[in-house]
Amino acid sequence: MLTNEELLNTTGGITKWGIIGIATAGLVAFAIGFVDGFTRKLKCNK
Repeated sequence: MLTNEELLNTTGGITKWGIIGIATAGLVAFAIGFVDGFTRKLKCNK
């Protein structure tokens, strides 16, 4: 069991590098889709 002092001193969660990595991956995926949409225009199937 953890004491109250140990519980107050615990830290966790995502780091700033994790947030930067996720944001970068999202921006790269968006940029690839954006460029793909302009270069390969596909018609909607209705």
